Amino acid sequence: MKHPILSSAVASVALAAAMLTAAQAQPAPSPRKVDRDELRACLDANDSLTARRKDIEARAAQIKADQDALKVEGEEITAERERLEKSPNQLRGDRLDRRTSAYKRKVDEAQAKAAKYSPDAEALNKDATAFNERCGNIAATAADRDAVMKERGTPKQ
Repeated sequence: MKHPILSSAVASVALAAAMLTAAQAQPAPSPRKVDRDELRACLDANDSLTARRKDIEARAAQIKADQDALKVEGEEITAERERLEKSPNQLRGDRLDRRTSAYKRKVDEAQAKAAKYSPDAEALNKDATAFNERCGNIAATAADRDAVMKERGTPKQ
């Protein structure tokens, strides 16, 4: 009994990571000068993207862990079904049917979780690309940078 569990979610995770990396790797020709407000906005946007990326990565790891657990459980059910076919014990068949039903519910829940993940990962990639276009190659004066960092409570760099 083979179940297509969450392979599309894993592919989405890999695609999201590749797109995010590619978006961040694009160099711009020369730095664009920004004022304190724009520097502050870019730093805030970076913080937001970083938090969202960490959330997406945690969700992807959970989806992968769920997928691995479901794969093991599916293999166990298949092995139990094969053993049961050799034994006419009806009570064990009823137990297997209940376990199979529970397994199918878990698969459906995992697929629903994965379906919610993909749009969020795509939105993060889109926002990261927009961020990189807007803030990827900026420069601020040392005084502006120091003032904004002081506001944020970040030590000088």
